[in-house]
Amino acid sequence: MSHIDNLRIFHLNTNNRISGTHENCQMELELPSSEEFDRVVLLSCVIPRSYYLIQAPYNTFILKEFTDETTITVEEGNYSFSSFRAYLEALLNASSARGWTYSVSIPNTTNQPSTGKYTYSLINGPPIIFGGEFSFIFPSTSKLHEQMGFDLGSTNVNIGTSIKSKNVVKFTLEDTLYIHSDLVSGQQDDVLQEVFTAGSFDFSSIKFQNYTPIEYSKVLSTSSNNTYRFTITDEDDRIINLNGLNCVYTVLIYKNNDIHNVQKDFIKYQLLKK
Repeated sequence: MSHIDNLRIFHLNTNNRISGTHENCQMELELPSSEEFDRVVLLSCVIPRSYYLIQAPYNTFILKEFTDETTITVEEGNYSFSSFRAYLEALLNASSARGWTYSVSIPNTTNQPSTGKYTYSLINGPPIIFGGEFSFIFPSTSKLHEQMGFDLGSTNVNIGTSIKSKNVVKFTLEDTLYIHSDLVSGQQDDVLQEVFTAGSFDFSSIKFQNYTPIEYSKVLSTSSNNTYRFTITDEDDRIINLNGLNCVYTVLIYKNNDIHNVQKDFIKYQLLKK
C-alpha cells in the first residue's frame, strides 16, 4: 500500500506558458530543491473541444483516374454524415483531372437499412470494362480514410461503376486524447494521462477528474528542473490543434512511501528497543 508524503499541487494554465502553443508548450513548475519527489499524477484538467474533426496536414487523399493522380484537400472543420457526403461529391467533381462526374450516395433509410457507409459512383465517364478506372488512395499521412470509410494506407479501386466504403464512416471527434509530459519518466512512454472525450460536444469543454490519483501516478522523471513540456495528441500521436484556446491542468507531485516499509521499520525499531 502506498502513502503520499511531501506533496505539492500545481495549477497550470497554458495562457501562462513560457513557450510553444496551447497544445504543445513549456510550463513552469517551481519544485523546492530542498524536498524529494518521485511521483507525478494529473488530478484534473479542462481541455477545450475546439479541435476539428478534419485537421491539416492530415486532410488529403489521392483520386486516381487511369494514370492521372490528383491530390485532393478537404477543408478543415467539423462535418456530419450528410454534410460531408454533399461536400465530398462537389469536391470530387471539381477536382477530377479528366472532367468526370461522381456521385456520393447513402442508403435511403425510408426503405433501406442504415449502413453508415458511402457509395462512390462514376456517373459520367469512360465505359467501365475491367474496373480500375478510378480509385481512392490514402497515404499514411492522411486521416480521411476514417471519414470516407476505408483503411489507412489503402488503395480502393472501383468494381463496376462504384466503390463502396469498406468500413463504417466515422464522424466522432477523437475518442481519446493523450497528455504527454517530460515530467513522466520515459522508461516506457511519456503519457501523463489519457482522457476519454465521450459526453462532450463540439466546441464545448472536456473535463477530467482523477478519483484514484495513486493508482494513476507515474514515476517522476526529475525534480531538478523548473520547466516542463505538456503536449496533447490523438491516438496516433499526432498533436491536436486547439485553434487558439487554452487548457487548465492540476498536477500533483509527491514523495511515495510504501506503508509496509514504514511498518517494518517501526517493528525493527521496537525490537531494537528490547
